[in-house]
Amino acid sequence: MSESFPGDRSIKKISPVGPEFKAEQKRRAKEMKNRVYGSQILVHHRGTILAEKMPAELREMIKGNYEKYLNREAAKLDTGFKHFLSSQNSRIRSAAVGFIHRGLWGALGPENVRPALQVVSVVDRIKSGKSLAPPIWVRIVQGNELVISQLQKTVQKEFPAVRTAFRESLPEFLADYHISEPVVRTVTKRLTGTQVRVVDGLSARVEAIGGFYSPGTHTIFVAAHYVNENTKQQLTEIEEHELFHAISGRLVYEEATTERSELDDIQSTFTSHDDGRIGLHFMPPYFLDNNTQRFRWLNEAVTERLRIEYAKKRNSPLTYNTYLNEQKILEFLCKKGKREIPFEIFVRAYLEDYKPAVRKADSIIREWRHLRSTLNESFTPQFLVSLDNRIKQIGVEKVLMELEGRASER
Repeated sequence: MSESFPGDRSIKKISPVGPEFKAEQKRRAKEMKNRVYGSQILVHHRGTILAEKMPAELREMIKGNYEKYLNREAAKLDTGFKHFLSSQNSRIRSAAVGFIHRGLWGALGPENVRPALQVVSVVDRIKSGKSLAPPIWVRIVQGNELVISQLQKTVQKEFPAVRTAFRESLPEFLADYHISEPVVRTVTKRLTGTQVRVVDGLSARVEAIGGFYSPGTHTIFVAAHYVNENTKQQLTEIEEHELFHAISGRLVYEEATTERSELDDIQSTFTSHDDGRIGLHFMPPYFLDNNTQRFRWLNEAVTERLRIEYAKKRNSPLTYNTYLNEQKILEFLCKKGKREIPFEIFVRAYLEDYKPAVRKADSIIREWRHLRSTLNESFTPQFLVSLDNRIKQIGVEKVLMELEGRASER
């Protein structure tokens, strides 16, 4: 085998509608098409599940180590779920109960399980600090994955109708914000190929809405406990929120590394892509060694307000509203400066793609720069960056209280 040595490395910004990134996005989506997302929260416990599926002879060979490993992983699950079930966050508690419920249902089958009684028994045992036997944890995790795969089929059957309705309504909706026709065509086209996947709620809890969007694979993930007859409208609202993320503007980084083999003197170049911005959320990719993310709260506020306005325009029911504090800060930015700032200025920046400049004089991200300069004039220079830093320091809720207090003093 030839030995490779590091070579030249270059990083550049590219258009998200260019052929390079679209090809990689398509490849990633294809790779994950048949993957079951039942246990992301337990990703470091996957060895437990895989070991349980080993051939008997191989498992016997490593029996001693396997049993120690299984016991150790089961203890981690005992501790982890005790924390989830005792959480002050009701969504986390519900997600943990749902995980156990689906696990028992999938492991034992609907004809053999009495969910209410057995789930309560298992939950009480974990909350009291008692352990579950390792084989029971294995069956619960595997059972949960089985049910998740069944729910996945339901969502895949129903999602195309939601996506089609969204795509058909989008041009008229965006016209209210004076979005140019070329941008409308670009974002509408972006909906093609959007996928949906079901995950356990302990994974989806990372987003308050009950789902999240993965730009790298153009996939919407939704929490499993919203996939039932009683929460169809909530599921639709989650999907619509994430569809706005899917159409939002973006910036993509491309890393190219050139390596030369010392033995055969053959030079090879490897490329990879990662998002640097989606909507108003700036997130430097992993290969830049820079974890300074910016304006996630603003991105979610604009996304959720768009979803609400979209529902109102279509006379659709609104079952719940999330990112309330973030939306209130957005409203503060629009109404409490030296002059009012129309929401459409935020929307145009939100939908703007990065485009490599043809000439130095060309504005690469014109709408974003316009939003920043408008906020600087309405408040103070670098106000948005200072606000973002403060939110990182003390959180959205406390910053909102500070802003409201400042406004009342005027």
